[in-house]
Amino acid sequence: MIDRNRPIPLYYQLELLLREQIDAGAWTSGTRVPAESDLAKRYGVSRITVRMALERLEDDGLIERQRGRGTFVHANAGALTKIERDPGNLFAFEEDILRQGFEPTTRVLAIEEGPPPARLGWLLRLDPDESAVRLRRLGSADGQPLWLESRYFPLAIGRSLQSGDLTTPSISRLIEATCGRQITSTRLRIGAAAATATQAHQLDTTPGAPMLLNEFVFYDQQGSPVQALHAFFRADRYAFIFNVSSPTVAQRKEAGTAGLARAGRGWLDPDEGG
Repeated sequence: MIDRNRPIPLYYQLELLLREQIDAGAWTSGTRVPAESDLAKRYGVSRITVRMALERLEDDGLIERQRGRGTFVHANAGALTKIERDPGNLFAFEEDILRQGFEPTTRVLAIEEGPPPARLGWLLRLDPDESAVRLRRLGSADGQPLWLESRYFPLAIGRSLQSGDLTTPSISRLIEATCGRQITSTRLRIGAAAATATQAHQLDTTPGAPMLLNEFVFYDQQGSPVQALHAFFRADRYAFIFNVSSPTVAQRKEAGTAGLARAGRGWLDPDEGG
């Protein structure tokens, strides 16, 4: 509750209390926030204090005010309910889900052979007229749709996989077990997209809802691509967490020197023809 003896502004205390309601899931997406007068009475503060707290929540995108309707919890709120991925451990998606208390499941939507999209074919190093095996799957966490993926494999790998369990959360491990191709590295590209009507239906969201588009390429120990995929994730339930270390002073100086050398090649070193 609000503690008037604490050296913290009342509006900030109230903001933290309301944030807790959202983060704990007590106020879910679309929930109508109580009126300013009701919140003022509940917490024993003025309406000005309530208004300041709500403005701060609105600035952070947690709530939105709709003229003539009231104030509602925004669809992007509740970050604590999202599946968080560690980019440093992209081979263990199912472990990421399990670690956060969810049960991953996948359903095969289609498997077929044909020319892949130009970009994914290029990532697989296929000739323009070369076919690939395409696997489409719908993934869920605790039974709630989370991602929609289209994976492409070179023909030899894709055909071998069809004898295995294609509903396994880890296709990478299936490749290693079935084809003997150990996956040692991956490349990830993250973009934004809006859900199409079909995607929205499959992922139980609304058309135009924000999506995170993940483009993966997985490589074996020889550096050859073994699969490439596009995966669309519901942005309201999925997030990446990055741990970034600050460079040392020496590293910053080294990077700055290298940048100057590139910008004015020969100016730093007379022997290079300045």
